[in-house]
Amino acid sequence: MSPPPTYQFAFVNKQGLPALDSTRAMQVRLMYKDASGVEQTVAPEDFKVIASKPYGVVFESSYALIENPKPQTRVYTITLGTESLGRLQLTSKKNTTQCNSWMNLNEARFNEQILSRGEEVNYLIQLP
Repeated sequence: MSPPPTYQFAFVNKQGLPALDSTRAMQVRLMYKDASGVEQTVAPEDFKVIASKPYGVVFESSYALIENPKPQTRVYTITLGTESLGRLQLTSKKNTTQCNSWMNLNEARFNEQILSRGEEVNYLIQLP
């Protein structure tokens, strides 16, 4: 069986250039509300900063961010320090091909906008 999928996200400005350096990237947090409505922070290993060209740094998501027993959209709030940058919506569905029954990211949106693909990265998150 193949390993579970991971996805990379790069933060860019309106010109498509890197929006975060490594120092600012360490201040990014991914938050969500659990089943009881309590806000939780995604563990750093589930949305980790890694060096990457041409964006400088990207965030690699673990399988835990999309793993669901059925197709579903998960909503996360992205913060930089104390500032909310927006909402990240990840919609997943199960891959039904032989030898691959993992959930796969079907669609990613940031502030209701479908995310575009990047060079050597799965998704680009454009910051205002």
